[in-house]
Amino acid sequence: MRILVALMLLVAATAANAVTLPFVDDFGDSSKSGKSWTTTYGTAEYHDGQLLAGDADLNNAGRIVLNDSEGLTDYSVELTMRIVKYREKRGHAGIRVRDDGKQSLYIHVDADGRNLYWQGHGPLAYNRIDVNPSDTMRLVIECQGTTVKIYFNGKLEKVLTNVTQRQGGIVLFAYQCQAAFDDVKVTALEGEPTTLPDDADRNLISNSGFENATAPNLPDYWGTQAWGLADDQWVDRRQELWNRWKRDEVNPYEGRYSMRVDAIKYLASTLIYPREGTGYTLSAYLRSDVPQPIQLIYYNYRDGTTVEQTVQVEAGGWKRYELPVPTIDRDRGFISIQSQTGEHPFWVDAVQFEQGPRATTYVDGGMPLSRESANRPTYTATRADAAIALDGRIDDAAWKSANWVNLSLINGSRPVQPTQAAMLFDNDNLYIAMRCHEKQPDQALANVHQRDGQVWKDDCVEIFLDTAGTSERYFHLGVSLSGAQYDALKNDPAFNMDWDAVVWRGSDEWTVDIKIPFKSLNLAVQDQGGWRFNLCRENPRSGEVSAWSPTFGTFHNMDRFGQLAPLPADILSAWLIKPKLSAASTYSGVGFPVDGKPSLLYGLAWQSGTLPGPNAFAAMRKAGFNAAVIFLNASSHSAQEIRKVLDLAESDHIGVIYWVGAYGEPGAEHLDKIRYAITTFKDHPAVKGWMILDEPHANAEIVQQAYDLAKQLDPTRPALINLTSHGLAMKLAGLPGDVIAVDSYGINFDSTTIADIGPLLRRAGEVASVGHRPVLVFIQGMANCLQVWRGPTPAEQTAQTYISMVNGATVIVYFTAFPLAQDTWSRTISLAAEIRELTPVLLQGVPVEVSASSSAVEYTCRRSGDELYLIAVNPGGQKLNVQFSFKELNAGQGIVLFEDRSIAVDRGMLADQFEPYSRHVYRLKMAP
Repeated sequence: MRILVALMLLVAATAANAVTLPFVDDFGDSSKSGKSWTTTYGTAEYHDGQLLAGDADLNNAGRIVLNDSEGLTDYSVELTMRIVKYREKRGHAGIRVRDDGKQSLYIHVDADGRNLYWQGHGPLAYNRIDVNPSDTMRLVIECQGTTVKIYFNGKLEKVLTNVTQRQGGIVLFAYQCQAAFDDVKVTALEGEPTTLPDDADRNLISNSGFENATAPNLPDYWGTQAWGLADDQWVDRRQELWNRWKRDEVNPYEGRYSMRVDAIKYLASTLIYPREGTGYTLSAYLRSDVPQPIQLIYYNYRDGTTVEQTVQVEAGGWKRYELPVPTIDRDRGFISIQSQTGEHPFWVDAVQFEQGPRATTYVDGGMPLSRESANRPTYTATRADAAIALDGRIDDAAWKSANWVNLSLINGSRPVQPTQAAMLFDNDNLYIAMRCHEKQPDQALANVHQRDGQVWKDDCVEIFLDTAGTSERYFHLGVSLSGAQYDALKNDPAFNMDWDAVVWRGSDEWTVDIKIPFKSLNLAVQDQGGWRFNLCRENPRSGEVSAWSPTFGTFHNMDRFGQLAPLPADILSAWLIKPKLSAASTYSGVGFPVDGKPSLLYGLAWQSGTLPGPNAFAAMRKAGFNAAVIFLNASSHSAQEIRKVLDLAESDHIGVIYWVGAYGEPGAEHLDKIRYAITTFKDHPAVKGWMILDEPHANAEIVQQAYDLAKQLDPTRPALINLTSHGLAMKLAGLPGDVIAVDSYGINFDSTTIADIGPLLRRAGEVASVGHRPVLVFIQGMANCLQVWRGPTPAEQTAQTYISMVNGATVIVYFTAFPLAQDTWSRTISLAAEIRELTPVLLQGVPVEVSASSSAVEYTCRRSGDELYLIAVNPGGQKLNVQFSFKELNAGQGIVLFEDRSIAVDRGMLADQFEPYSRHVYRLKMAP
């Protein structure tokens, strides 16, 4: 509810003509109105009790400023507006608020009457409205704190949160049209902003109009209910599929595109995060060429329950359909829209998931606010002018002059229990202080006491610091109310840093002092400016999760780290680490044993409710794959069905690593599954190995028993355990296993990046070198499902594949099923051919010592006969200029494989440029 306060508010006490509130102007008295407004650009005139902006010939704009309104802070402005004359399909008119001459939030209506736009809170966005532009329209804009609400004709159209708070003026404008303004009223607001929980007025569906697509015709944030293409009917008819299941430019309901659903009858969103205990409504515009039943489904990802309804879509134009979703008791799910028969295509557009019992005017969900980099805040740290006592009380004189900021909830709204934070620095250290208000201090949680324990289960604060500002690497520090410290490099707690934290507990608050020595940050030259960071707090009892820069999701959302104003260069330069030449990967890569012969395997994983059929295996063979890791669940499929899968694999020369199951924490019952699988199928020649456990996080004793049982039942084939890249799982890498298997998904998944694959594989190689074991890596093929909003681009697919090769992985598996994106699948096929050509070098080549001028590049060098093969890849999104230095080669000529160009080595040096995520393979002739 809006709070209109009929009190006079002196905005600028020193201005003689300052605006006082409430301010009302009906433009009935031009002599009076003329004193209130100033035309700063174009034309404006008073006519028949209205203010006309822009001239009748449409050659001039009109920009009219409310005099002395720059000091306004929390206020509501109401007005009526109509477009008198305009160029067809062009022009717009509206209002700017918080306009300081450089930045503003502005709201305008297109002259064609179809769209309501706003800008100043990230990219331009819009709502579709259907009005006659000549009709009188009423706009209400409420600016309070960092929240702005926009009402159109009495209906709340948009709530913007975390809008940069400015104190600019109020401006009316018209562009390429003439607009009439009337009945302007500006009123003070007081009290707390009235944002609904979790920004409830925002459509929770990302890319709800299918306007954004990283891959051709495959909309971001939308997929087929599966990690990848796992439909045997379509894996070998992909071109037909791409022509039928796609974004469609023909007759969309709004914007440029709708989504055509055909061939595959499903359309599913990635995960959305409704508020627990709240009811929602799913709505979508549908059309079809023939009458057909369509299901609207909300799937609760936490417990597997669904809310669904079948609607009868008639032939003809667009019509909106709704599904009420009653109170949600879990905060994670996705929506699915699907044909019951799958016999005819249908089209979807303007999907909405909103709080309340019925659908309201469609609001474009757009792209998540978490990716609006322009909306990140900036913080300026203060130099400490006196010594700081690290006692937790944060009452030193230096803290009193620090730049204190408030944390908000991760959706941008205000928490019930506030948190303030500040940052200081001196010549040696960075200091952070956080004050956590607590209404029930006796109930606060402080149970974690060990270093690198799960402090987030306690009342805690967390700090994220990216000193390079590249969103590829950051330090993660946490402090529990107990004083326990946690530190990690991204999500790897094996990393430890020298830093200190002290907690003090009061009657209605607890505070923490943190000291981070600059020498602990291992600063490089690129770390002297552009630092990004976030300061966060977790209250597990109340569920309040706060951050200085709202993340709209996990704290690890690097896109939402705020900016730190550059620290003095003279301080940082004193702590720079001298750049080191990088060394090639030293793990030589042990081949995976296939029928007693060391081999390099590459292919895909298959984890689906349906088993791969003849088309799937034929597609693998045509693509050049030679292996697949297949989840063969004996609880869901008979021995006859599983044996048929193995027969098909054998006929197409696809070696199978039989995936028995048991994700997470295995129990004793899993031993029976291993016994059944190996006893029943160990005689089949297609089986090349057994993946007996997937990502175990605990129960090391059962992990050991599982491996012992597998080797007892089949001593000839490798048994392996797949491990995650962090936590207990990597510690389990020292447990038995004939293969060290790890997974690393670097594209929009679990806060990892492609650049993280190399360090992970080097750690895996260290473990694998004990016992001379091969390394298997699962890399990302998945896309557009659950928390993965898009898949790898062709360049990213290239980078992650080559990073795996140069770091010694001899089993490379894309998880999971076939890539859905056409361009990525085409690149995957060509990569298979490159792997096949390089296999002899990777398995039999002798490592050669080479150094590189950039520590970012990943590479290996092997000698094969009288030739050197230097295989190198750029793992990140920045262009690299790299110079390689050879010890065994002074001068010579070579070629760059797969690129049709030559390269020279001069005085032991080879220089080249690497575009983001690119690879170069150099074949160099050694002198006799």
